[in-house]
Amino acid sequence: MGNSGRSEGRHLHMLLRQRVEGEARNIVDMHSNGWTAWAQLAKAYEPAQGVREAMARNKFAMMCTTKSKNPMDTRRASREL
Repeated sequence: MGNSGRSEGRHLHMLLRQRVEGEARNIVDMHSNGWTAWAQLAKAYEPAQGVREAMARNKFAMMCTTKSKNPMDTRRASREL
């Protein structure tokens, strides 16, 4: 990660510390990088996100194994993701 990413990570960490409290604050305080803290907060408070991501990956994999007959079929399959 470049200097800009690190700087943004520190800024995000500072903002998170100002905005959250309770258990969320404990999660933020365990990480010095704001991006990591954000990911851990999302994992703790939005656990279904991991399930949705896995389902999307599975749909994509299934789409890759199905041959489209024409560009319209490909477009329709892409939209369904």
